Amino acid sequence: PHKLKKAIDIYTDQFPANKQCDAHEFLTFLIDKLYEEALSADRKVAEEFYGNCYGQFMSTIQCMECKEVSARKEAFMCISLPIDEENDRLLVLLQTASLHLFCLSCKFDDEDITIGELKEEISKSLIIAELSVYIITNEKDIKQLPNNTKIAHILALDKPWKLYAIEHHSVSETFLKVDIGKSDLPLLLSLPKDLIANAKQLQSALKRLLCGSAESGGQSGFSLTGQRVCTTCSGVVYYNVELRSNRGSHFNDLASKLIRKDIEVLKHKTSVKSTLEDCLNSFACNEKLRGSNQWVCEICARRTEAYKQLNYFKLPQILIVHLKRFKIQCKMSRMKIFKLIKFPELLVLERSDGVKERFKLYAVINHIGDTERGHYTAICREENGGTGWVLFDDNKVSGVSKENIETSNAYVLFYEKLDNIHK
Repeated sequence: PHKLKKAIDIYTDQFPANKQCDAHEFLTFLIDKLYEEALSADRKVAEEFYGNCYGQFMSTIQCMECKEVSARKEAFMCISLPIDEENDRLLVLLQTASLHLFCLSCKFDDEDITIGELKEEISKSLIIAELSVYIITNEKDIKQLPNNTKIAHILALDKPWKLYAIEHHSVSETFLKVDIGKSDLPLLLSLPKDLIANAKQLQSALKRLLCGSAESGGQSGFSLTGQRVCTTCSGVVYYNVELRSNRGSHFNDLASKLIRKDIEVLKHKTSVKSTLEDCLNSFACNEKLRGSNQWVCEICARRTEAYKQLNYFKLPQILIVHLKRFKIQCKMSRMKIFKLIKFPELLVLERSDGVKERFKLYAVINHIGDTERGHYTAICREENGGTGWVLFDDNKVSGVSKENIETSNAYVLFYEKLDNIHK
C-alpha cells in the first residue's frame, strides 16, 4: 500500500496521508488514471480494461410540453445510489373541532400529491369529516390552500415547511396566530368571536388549549399585538397573540407536548428503500427534471420540465455499487447515514434490450465511524471460487462469517459478471 500511495502522490495531492480520504473517490481516481495510462500505452489493453470497468446507461428524456424524446448513451464506472431518500416530510399543525392539537409529520412519495389528497389522508387517519388547510405567507397573511395546490409548491418555499389544518372552520370564528415565546412553532387557531372579545375568557381558553387546564402554567401573560382583516379568508378577522411566561421558556417546548402522529400519503405505495434492489429500481425509475434541473428542449427552444429514464445499455464485467452514506446538510456540514441496506450475493440486472445478466458479490469496502473520524476495512471472497470470506483490517487478516458481511458499514460493493440469462 505504501508504494501505491507514493505512486498516486505523483499525479495528485488529493489524498494526503494525514487526512481522512474517501475510499470511493480514491477508487474512481485510480480506475480513471489506469485507463488513461492504458490508452497512451496500448489501445487493445485499454479496450479490454474499459469493458471490465465501464458500462453504459441509455438515458431517455421526454419533454413534458412537446413530448419530444431524446436518447443518448452515458458511460459509468460505478453506480452511486442515494440511500437517504426518505420521502419528503411536511409539518402540519392540526386543530380539531374539540380543540385538540396534533403535530402531524406527513410523508410523501410524490411531490405532485395535492392538498386535497393530504386532507383526505388526514381525515381518514384521524376520523375527521371536514378540514381546511392554511399557510401563513411571508407577508404574514393567512392563505387558505385550494385542494389542487401541489405539495411541490409548499416544499419550494423558503420558510420552514409548515401547514395548518383546522377542522370545521366557519366564518363565525376568528383566527388567532399565536407566537409562543421564542419558539419557531407559531400556532394558527380558530376560536369563536365572542370568546376572543373577552380577554379573560381568551386567556382561560388558551391555557386550557395549550396546557390542558385553565389553572396550569403559572403566571402567564397574553397580549394582542395587532388586528387586521384577512382579505384572503372571506373577511375573517385575526389577531397575533404573544404568549409569555415569567419562567421564560415555559411555552417553548410546546411542540413536544402536542399529540404527535405520522401520516403517509403514498401515491405509488412504495416502501422505504432498504434493499439494494429497491435502491437500484428507484435509481433507474422516471425522474422529473424541474426547477434548476430543467432540460433544454431543442424543439421548444427553451428550458422545459421533462422526464428522464435510465436503462442499462451495457454492463461492465466488474460492477461497482457505491452507497452514498455521506450527504451535505445546511451550512455545508456533513452527516453519515447508518441505515442498513441489504444486498444479495447474486444480483440480476436487466439491460435495455431485455437480456438479464447475473453478478456475484466478491468484495465489500466498509466505512466504520462518522464524518469526523473513520476507518476502512475490506471483506473479500476467498480466491479460486472459494465460498469463505476474508476480512482485511490494516495489517490484520482474518476469516469472517457470511452473516457478518451485510452491515450498516457497507460503503462500496463489488460484483463480478457471471453469464447472461436470455429474454
